[in-house]
Amino acid sequence: AWIPSEAMESNPVLKGLVQGNWLDNERLGQFCRMRGQQNLLAAIQSGLTIPGDQFGPNHSFKPGFMWKAGIEPLIPYAFRGVIWYQGESNAETRSRVREHGKLFPLLIKQWRQQWGQGDFPFLFVQLPALNRSEWPLFREGQRRILDQLENIGMAVTIDTGHPTDVHPREKKPVGERLAKWALGTTYLLKKHATYSGPFLDVAEREGDSLVVSFNQVGGGLETSDKKAPRHFEVCGEDGVFHPAGAKIIGKNTLSVASPKVSVPQHVRYAWTPYPVPSVNLINSEDLPASPFSSESEETIFASGDEQPIKKISKNTRPNILLIVGEDHGCELSCYGDPVINTPNIDALASDGVLFENGYVTQSVCSSSRSTIFTGLYPHQNGQLGLATHQYGWFKKWPTTYSLLKKAGYRTGLIGKTHVIPAEAVEDFVDFRFQKSSNFAKRKVAEYAVKAGEFFRTGDEPFFMTVNYPDAHWPLQGRVDGLPGKRVNPKRVKVMPYVGGSNPRLREIARNYYDCMLRLDACVGQLLNQLKDSGKAENTLVVFIGDHGAQMARGKVTVYEGGLRVPYIVRWPGSTKPNHRSKALVSTIDLLPTFMDAAGVPVPKGLPGKSLLSVLKGDDTTGESFRKYLACERNCDAARHTFPQRTIRDARYKLIHSPVRDREDPAARYYRNHGASHWTGCLTDKELTGASEQTKVGYARWLKPPEFQLYDLKADPHEWTDLSNDTKHAEAKHRLQTALKEWQLDTKDPLADPVKLRMLMKENEEVAKAGRRWPKEGWQYLKYMALGTGGRKPEPSPLK
Repeated sequence: AWIPSEAMESNPVLKGLVQGNWLDNERLGQFCRMRGQQNLLAAIQSGLTIPGDQFGPNHSFKPGFMWKAGIEPLIPYAFRGVIWYQGESNAETRSRVREHGKLFPLLIKQWRQQWGQGDFPFLFVQLPALNRSEWPLFREGQRRILDQLENIGMAVTIDTGHPTDVHPREKKPVGERLAKWALGTTYLLKKHATYSGPFLDVAEREGDSLVVSFNQVGGGLETSDKKAPRHFEVCGEDGVFHPAGAKIIGKNTLSVASPKVSVPQHVRYAWTPYPVPSVNLINSEDLPASPFSSESEETIFASGDEQPIKKISKNTRPNILLIVGEDHGCELSCYGDPVINTPNIDALASDGVLFENGYVTQSVCSSSRSTIFTGLYPHQNGQLGLATHQYGWFKKWPTTYSLLKKAGYRTGLIGKTHVIPAEAVEDFVDFRFQKSSNFAKRKVAEYAVKAGEFFRTGDEPFFMTVNYPDAHWPLQGRVDGLPGKRVNPKRVKVMPYVGGSNPRLREIARNYYDCMLRLDACVGQLLNQLKDSGKAENTLVVFIGDHGAQMARGKVTVYEGGLRVPYIVRWPGSTKPNHRSKALVSTIDLLPTFMDAAGVPVPKGLPGKSLLSVLKGDDTTGESFRKYLACERNCDAARHTFPQRTIRDARYKLIHSPVRDREDPAARYYRNHGASHWTGCLTDKELTGASEQTKVGYARWLKPPEFQLYDLKADPHEWTDLSNDTKHAEAKHRLQTALKEWQLDTKDPLADPVKLRMLMKENEEVAKAGRRWPKEGWQYLKYMALGTGGRKPEPSPLK
């Protein structure tokens, strides 16, 4: 950004930085482009017109722009020299670190050439300590630039910095060290003859040790705490570094050795992002030694483009980031969807575990989220339907928020809560943003920006949930510039579980897929904020949907289109990268997983279990984690009440429909297009031209038999009911038995025919009265609460 674009265009190595729209130029690095998109979107939303040219809109990250806007106008005003503090975004990846070795010398040469005042002093700051994997290499690159140009200098700051804050709080030592270099070199003041901390001169082997010589030692090498110099490592011919002991043996020399390396070849110092305890090698002027490696540049870069993720100490409690999308299934390229590319969610999956069989407990928002918060099924916690219809909890259960807040976590929540009582969650939230549902999808780029502010605030571990509104109806295409490029209409296909396609449904599907592209962009923005905060390596990230899309046989139903969702977990050092697990997992497992990762006791009696045992990828089939997985349907809204239960194993799925005296009212509402957001379904008229399979499947959906059985391996979209096929009688009986056991174990009140009739009658009366809820409030919270919960009620921390 600070270099004349012409200079980069004429450089064969760097000319790729100024080709096409910079926002689409992968050479610039993901952080710069995503942050640029966020900033520009915010400016456009505020009414600003953004000027630009053939290389894209103007922005401080645009190549050449800061030179043009901020530096070139100063020519030919005279100055004595330059001080420069920069490099954080250039240290994003190993390839960008290496690129910086070409960019920065070019910048210095260009400024000097453009001014025409000779090789004026150019002093810069070596990046301080911060927990980012590529910073040791970047600091080494900065040190090596000192040998490339005349009249340049570098202030060493490895003893300052902060583990997670990219803007260090200790600024005075940085200014003092820059001033000392200027006073000692440009102004030649004898008082500042030693103007820097020690720099590596040469390392020579003597027996089983390396003798390391330094310059800029002043009166001699010392340590700031009078202890032996620390953070030294040596390697042999194999290139594997081992911790080494060091001792000062002369004014400007020290000896370094390791019992594990008999013939040392190279030495390095402070080669870690954030040394703990702090470095202690100084000179007589109390100035710290620069980090270094004696290896050649070719050797340092030989291991590939990126550093492997370092494992996190078991004693370090991880941050936890839960990302929840709304009303969507597994229509993502990492799950094999053929319509769109979702690179950001795909990248998350490639770094962690993608669960092929991830489920919610109920396919409607409030009920599903109640499980995410409490770890209980809706029939256990009471949230049988939507909070907008005043369905709510039996009691204020302990939640992820109350439990982690009590354990010392900072807590944040972006997006809707949508359960009753909301205060059971929100009373334990430290940071809150966007309380509304935001179905209009306005300013969704702000979610990541606000999350980034939360990430950077405080050193305590954090727990944050970010709820994105995509892909809830209305299904919009581009909103506020997102997605950047809409889905190609020629590629659009209606999801196969819907059972048919026509121009009307394809247009709905196109808007749905645009929502998914926008969601992917938002997830990318959020993960970049996490990376920029320096906390990504110690953050457990989970991405899920709250339930399937609001399309035929999707949301509200117990079919796969409603219950199966994307379920991706990344925890650097704990998850096996790029692993696809077949384990049967559910949102009931989130709370136990978070507690397990945080070292917090899991409340007794929860139906779920921690996922940590499967995250390492040892169980290739997933069968050892869970044999059966159950889901449910309850009320949703009074007029749609039609309780059902379902259970599956590794292959088969059983659906139980205990209500036998009516059609499924939600299925009828879909087919009649009862509201604009229920139109993702074939109407009765459209159904006449559908396949026989679809006609039969729709009829079964509308008036289901007591039991349905599907072979999900052969029939993943549940069109062929095998419940009356004698070849599958054993599977049906086995799943019926497992379902009864699950209802008994979780104290399912609707296994009791009396309570089922009471619930149906109460909802029927509300629907006939044209109301959303009874005047006196829902009575099921009393008659169903008796004997439910799946565990003995515990004292709530919300008292």
